[in-house]
Amino acid sequence: MEQRLLHPADSRLSVFLTLGSPDALGLDSIELFVNGKPVVSHLYTAREQEALKEGGVQQLFVGNLPNGSHALKAVVTARSGNDRFVRRESSYRFQKRPGSVQLQMTLEAKAPDFEPRVSFLEWK
Repeated sequence: MEQRLLHPADSRLSVFLTLGSPDALGLDSIELFVNGKPVVSHLYTAREQEALKEGGVQQLFVGNLPNGSHALKAVVTARSGNDRFVRRESSYRFQKRPGSVQLQMTLEAKAPDFEPRVSFLEWK
């Protein structure tokens, strides 16, 4: 009931995190910005990292947005396959229409460079 009152379905934005290549990436932290404003800053514990590596999905953010064009920016800090800490920024523009919007943010690092990449997918 609290979620329905605080985040009405007609204006809701939800962002979920998954790992696309769990063994190649050691996630350290994520910062999330909506329209240039910080909305999430999360430092991962070993337990949370392990849950994501086992296929878990983390709900990063739930908030309200008016209809129209919006920008989402993610800043990821992780340990890559060659044991270096890297920081990557990724942006995603989307159109908010009536109803809720659910976005999946996937982190992956593919061979041979194992550099982290962020991709976004809108769930229908």
